[in-house]
Amino acid sequence: MNGEPITQTPEVASSNGQIVPVLDDAALVINPLEAYLTERGIRRETWEAAGVELIEKPEPGLMKDRLGFDRLGQSDISSAPGIWFPYKDEAGKIRAWGFRTIPELHNGDGEPVKFLRSKGSGTYPFVGPKAKEVLDKAHKPMILTEGAVKALAIEQAGGFALGLTGCWLARSKNGDNSEDAYAMPEWEGDITWQGRSVSLALDADLETNPSVRTALFANLLALRKAGAVPRLLRWNLSEGKGIDDWAARKEDPAAALQKLMDEAVDLSQIIRPEHLVPFQNALDKSNLSPALRKQISKEVAKPLKVAAKDLQDKEGGGSADAKARALYALAKADVELFHDGSDGRFVRFNSDGHRETWPIQSSAAKEFFQKLAYDNELAALSGEVWGATVNLLSAEARFSGKQAKVFLRVAPEIGPDGNLAGIFVDLCDANWRAVHVTANGWEILDRSPVLFIRSATALPLPTPERGGNLEELRGFLNPGLDDGSWLQIKAFLAFALHPIGPYPLLELLGEQGSGKSTAARFLRSLIDPSKPKLRAAPKTVENFCVAAENCWLPAFDNLSYINDDLSDALCRLSTGGGFGARRLYSNNEERVLDAKRPAMWTGINEVAMRGDLVDRTISIELPSVPEESRKQESEVEEQFRKAAPKLFGALLSRIAGALRELSNVRLDRLPRMADFATFAVAAERGAVEPERFLDVYRAERTEASARAVEGSPAGAALMRFLETHNSGWEGSPAELLSELQNTLPDPSRPPRGFPDNSRSLGKQIRRLAPSLRRMGWDVGYGHSHKSKKIYFQKITQKPAQPAQLALGIDCQHVAGTPVTGADKTQTAQTAQNGTETAHTKPLPNNEIDVCAVCAVSSPPFGNPEKSQEPKPQRTKESF
Repeated sequence: MNGEPITQTPEVASSNGQIVPVLDDAALVINPLEAYLTERGIRRETWEAAGVELIEKPEPGLMKDRLGFDRLGQSDISSAPGIWFPYKDEAGKIRAWGFRTIPELHNGDGEPVKFLRSKGSGTYPFVGPKAKEVLDKAHKPMILTEGAVKALAIEQAGGFALGLTGCWLARSKNGDNSEDAYAMPEWEGDITWQGRSVSLALDADLETNPSVRTALFANLLALRKAGAVPRLLRWNLSEGKGIDDWAARKEDPAAALQKLMDEAVDLSQIIRPEHLVPFQNALDKSNLSPALRKQISKEVAKPLKVAAKDLQDKEGGGSADAKARALYALAKADVELFHDGSDGRFVRFNSDGHRETWPIQSSAAKEFFQKLAYDNELAALSGEVWGATVNLLSAEARFSGKQAKVFLRVAPEIGPDGNLAGIFVDLCDANWRAVHVTANGWEILDRSPVLFIRSATALPLPTPERGGNLEELRGFLNPGLDDGSWLQIKAFLAFALHPIGPYPLLELLGEQGSGKSTAARFLRSLIDPSKPKLRAAPKTVENFCVAAENCWLPAFDNLSYINDDLSDALCRLSTGGGFGARRLYSNNEERVLDAKRPAMWTGINEVAMRGDLVDRTISIELPSVPEESRKQESEVEEQFRKAAPKLFGALLSRIAGALRELSNVRLDRLPRMADFATFAVAAERGAVEPERFLDVYRAERTEASARAVEGSPAGAALMRFLETHNSGWEGSPAELLSELQNTLPDPSRPPRGFPDNSRSLGKQIRRLAPSLRRMGWDVGYGHSHKSKKIYFQKITQKPAQPAQLALGIDCQHVAGTPVTGADKTQTAQTAQNGTETAHTKPLPNNEIDVCAVCAVSSPPFGNPEKSQEPKPQRTKESF
């Protein structure tokens, strides 16, 4: 003995023949080294026969001689007590020492250390005394287990055992696909494996411990490669985790061990579909010959529910489709796949205590599955394997998953009456929290009841705080911002988080130094912060579609021109509509975005010029910031960052107030974007502010109409022409084009965008018609027996009647008056009794009355003194 040996406790035979210790006073103090072995059922004669030493006080230099080191980090362990296990070869030569520390030591990081092994000793196993005699006898069954103590327990029960250093035959858990990735070659000179029956006695928690299960597959394949016939010993976890615990509970360990070996199972009996990933990973690292891999693949294909060919290919690595199925089998219990009824496919999974929902093709979903693969000892997902995984998950989501609606940034809460009862806003923070806004106020939810998805560009909103004042935002935008502009910005902000729409568009204009880009960033940060904070102008509608698909509030910086296609796209986004583009890598499949969202942009001059876009756009002119009022951008942004939580909370409170008052708002005349205007008035009432928005908004609409007409080449010419035809005009589109050409300074060089034919002119007039009506000119279309006609007539408006005021109808008609021509009769509802009365009483021929409900004028247009032809009938036919 190298050190002071442990004093043994005397033993005598009891009346039933069992050996029991003599309990004198000294024996009452149980030595912890001996207790460690006896508690595991290991008798003294067993450990002594194996050369195991229990040394409480090692001699100086012993630790250094046996392990090659005597320090752990900064700690001196040269005098540490413990149990020494000799690792001997078939000749009895000690190749290494194993040291079980009792009590536990700690390394330099403070982590506990239970077992130490001679430096540079590799993975050679602990060979039991009985096993040493049969290492070259392949007909003798061998049991591989974890560690020397369990090997002693098996030998004590009559078996032949090798104790592995841990549950892995591999040098490392990850291996490297090289010939020495597994330890078997290191033993081949000492142990005969070919044809030997080898049982693995790993811990009984292999069903629930992925690491043990993965080690099992690696060991089984390594033994098959060495020519052995491997099987697995199985027992209930309730009987003990390790085989030493199991044997200690048996009255006849030898008989129990023999029965356990008789009932051992092979690989095909223990593998299941959910084991496909760890098994295939072990298969890929095993370096089996193609023939052996093919044989094993056939054996396990049926229980894995895959084709054998999927487990082997010409590289021996298995097909991408099989690996995808393996990954899905591994994840199936932890993820939820579903679709949205269209072409959206989604995955929902747990992450750090919360649930996340992502498109299956997203980078976040890939990262989740990559981590899942890593946690289960799998290699990184290649592009081919991930592509196959996406295809499989998408198919499962489409055909096996449920249908559910997903939302981006905002979602509605619909009440029992079918009306909007509340709004959910995704904070987009790391914990996936949301804000719930109702008429009673707002609160932060740790878990959203609706399914929010995010794009990779989404940034978190400020965590809202109470006690803020939204008026403080005005100073951050522009110190010279006028009252009317501020009223419209507040209205836009509140409605931008409305989940239904339709939505206004915000245009921030100003010369250099007006702070329009900074203002746009601040506004967006309270609605839908995203990367980048502001985008460059989209070059194509498809680029615009991508931007709109990945955020709630697309925001563009420094737009100098909006072409017709982008103008149409913005209009569709504002009031709802689809965007289509060919799906990548397909011939004729279309990718469609059907969305309704707000948007904003900045520019020096007005770029929203077409009438339909102008109708949807709030245009704000920001004055230049005086030099004495300017601040460094970093200073302003830091001040805003600190103020943002309370500003956002104040905005949410304003929205709550609007929800509270919304059902009580009845406007006498509904302007364009009526839902937005109604909500803005409700927000004013909820905040107990003077109701000034509607007047400002209507005045801005009139200015916008004039801007739309004047900004159109055809519109500007038309207004010059109508100034000389105050009583109205009628004629064919070709005649009108000729008249308008005559108003140009140089008819031979018309301005850009001026129509070059009557059909093009007709399209422009139709776009300008709503703006022209707001400017006092009605537009009508019809045909005579000879040609199509277009009409312009000054509008004579009558004051709204009490009935319309009560109903909130923007209509100049009252019950009993005509609303359309002879081809169609419209009705209006009276406020007194709720009945419908036909408008039948004719008006004088020269009196023009416009009904905004039916959007037409009455009676038929025309000046009876101008033409002797029969009056044409007005229709909706285009020219």
